[in-house]
Amino acid sequence: MKDTSAELVDKLILRYGYNEPILTDEIRSTWSEYSRTRVFQLIKKLTENKMLQKFDMGVYYVPTSNLSGKQSYLFPRQVIEKKYIRFNDEVYGYYAGLVIQNSLGLTTQMPVTKEVVTNNETTRVREVRVGKSKVLLRRSKTHITRENAAVLQFLDALKEADEPLDEYQLGRIREFVQQEGIKQADIYKYANLFPQRAIVNLRHIGEQNVFAH
Repeated sequence: MKDTSAELVDKLILRYGYNEPILTDEIRSTWSEYSRTRVFQLIKKLTENKMLQKFDMGVYYVPTSNLSGKQSYLFPRQVIEKKYIRFNDEVYGYYAGLVIQNSLGLTTQMPVTKEVVTNNETTRVREVRVGKSKVLLRRSKTHITRENAAVLQFLDALKEADEPLDEYQLGRIREFVQQEGIKQADIYKYANLFPQRAIVNLRHIGEQNVFAH
């Protein structure tokens, strides 16, 4: 007996929840009893019935509705993070460029284009659109994991920082390092993957005793 439309959507809700990005391959995996052609037919039917919403090419979600019947929508950041940064306990990317530099107080500039370093990119650098947001994707220099993502992100930020860093910047860096539990040994494991400016800033920071031991 084939599933009803409601049962198909319930399977997605059980695995991914409401208002969360669901990629086409994940839908196919969830509805694995159906052929590829049939899955796309069902997706089309459910989006027409507004039981499933399309955010962008290959990205869907199960919407909720408010009291007036207006359906929810996804934010581009949710999709960026699902596709390129993290999902559940798996980490495969991180924000770089002005995003992390601003977070660490290394710049006051706000990014128009978000920069992401990720395992899920095969070209050295490429610009894509996620909804209305521009994203600059960079292929990672080494495999990103939950354990090393913060370290690599930190080094990425240092490569753009003007040296020497002031007290405010050092304070923000100290907070980040303590929050992420970054140790000096972790940093030097990957430091040779980054430009000389990152190393110069790293030495200056090391002199300020900001690292965990």
